[in-house]
Amino acid sequence: MEERALLGGISGIMASMVCALYEVIVEHLGVTDRGFLDFNTVLIAHKVYAGALGFTISLFAQAAVGVIFGTIFSYTLIFVSSKYYLLKGLGYGFILWLLLSGFGTIFKLPLFEDMPPMVSLVNLGDSLLYGFINAYFFITLGRHNTKKSGY
Repeated sequence: MEERALLGGISGIMASMVCALYEVIVEHLGVTDRGFLDFNTVLIAHKVYAGALGFTISLFAQAAVGVIFGTIFSYTLIFVSSKYYLLKGLGYGFILWLLLSGFGTIFKLPLFEDMPPMVSLVNLGDSLLYGFINAYFFITLGRHNTKKSGY
């Protein structure tokens, strides 16, 4: 893999968009009233905005966070074996859930206060999905990259 950062960023964006779809579905089904899509928007805009412009801001925030965490994941894999990437992705998603939820609570960001248990569980599922999908796309893109470059 010649372009580890690029592969990590692309896989992070792809995983974050899959998670955005998951969050929209879960919110429309009424399972939860907020998700990481909203939390990422709060990180950038300090509140969630309604309408098409607000949703666009949410998607850009989700993509930006996805790039950052996808790139970190790609460089974290340097220090471990190349086996069981998908399980490592699940573990990475679990760690992200702990860190993001913890820091949101510690810094008293809006939406993190008085979080019901169902919201936490939906966010855990979202984080595990992100880690798994991120690892899957990283592996898939890496294999495609090595086949094309002749390695």
